[in-house]
Amino acid sequence: MSAARYESAAQTMDELNRQRAALRRGAELAAATAVAGVQSLMRPDDVRPGPGRLAYRLGYAGLTAAGSWLTRNLGKEDDAAPNVRLDAGLAAGAGILGYALFSPRVKANWWTDRWLERAGVRSPRLVGALGTTALMAAAYIAAERAARRGDLEFSMDPGQGVWQAFAPLGGSIFQPGEDEDDVEEIELTDRQRAVLDALVPGNSANARALRAQLGAARFSALGGHEFLLAEVDEDAVAERLVPHEHTHPVRGRFRDAGGAVLEISIGIMDGRLEHIAILPVLDEDGDGEEADVSGLSAADWPDPEDLEIVKDER
Repeated sequence: MSAARYESAAQTMDELNRQRAALRRGAELAAATAVAGVQSLMRPDDVRPGPGRLAYRLGYAGLTAAGSWLTRNLGKEDDAAPNVRLDAGLAAGAGILGYALFSPRVKANWWTDRWLERAGVRSPRLVGALGTTALMAAAYIAAERAARRGDLEFSMDPGQGVWQAFAPLGGSIFQPGEDEDDVEEIELTDRQRAVLDALVPGNSANARALRAQLGAARFSALGGHEFLLAEVDEDAVAERLVPHEHTHPVRGRFRDAGGAVLEISIGIMDGRLEHIAILPVLDEDGDGEEADVSGLSAADWPDPEDLEIVKDER
């Protein structure tokens, strides 16, 4: 299998991750829209003055915080590392602001009710809530489209893109002349494991989870050791990595026998180790494009001391 195919597969995996992230964001934004609709239904006279009114106001503030949390990924890159503390702080701040602005906000609801009543609407409160929900949905969609403008289009045409590279969506990772029977379960050598250990430094939660998954995974190869599929038993390792779909930010570069620069990367899917890939490194001039990584053996992997560690800045 050619280097170009593996490069295409890596790009397609990024595209698949992009689509999964988009679905997750869509669900969060739908929930945020529902929260806005519920808030537009709230009126202080729903409860009597006293402790009940205070609890009602606190509930409104809690919904405001929830709406902020649900929109935390709006406009972010799909593979952006989560900043839980910052997002939680912003949500808490939104909740405090919602508590402080409760009175003017619900007065606006009353004003909307009166305006709709004069317009002849029989259920102004319900219609106002539906209108608010629709406006918020439109605003979220517009903001999301603006943030994602220029992203790669997702092709579902048979024989192209993800259909060509991934069997779960109806395509196949196998080229003509190849067969699923060619997939062979393998055991990593000590040198391969040492290389992978070098790519997982530190003692963060992600690093600990990835080391545990590497130790428990079963690996399979299709013809060579340049692309290894991994299967991790959930009962053996419960911890997952975040973001759930990304390429591990630490990679290892080395030169093959012909002098081409290759790179070892670790792919994560659904929070679990999904594959290990060796791909040629292309410079700005496109050098390395013709490098063929097909048929690599375990012996072709570098010694750990020959690795150049490359880290993504996050």
